[in-house]
Amino acid sequence: MPENITPKEKAQQLVDQFLNINGTKMSDYSFIYLPTAKICAGLVAKEAIAEHEYDDSDYASRRYKFWAKVREEIKNI
Repeated sequence: MPENITPKEKAQQLVDQFLNINGTKMSDYSFIYLPTAKICAGLVAKEAIAEHEYDDSDYASRRYKFWAKVREEIKNI
């Protein structure tokens, strides 16, 4: 992941990716709406946080903080 992306930008990117999923269409009403996209994006951030939670290296600490901020930004979308 590029170091120059902000948590806010990453949060929006994740939500947008879930909003634009073109999966198998089960009916004309098969869409992912914003609340569901935010939940899914939040789960991705939660998993990323868990990956770095118990590693005390400097890199892991920065990634942990980044993903914690992303998770907060997702809530603000």
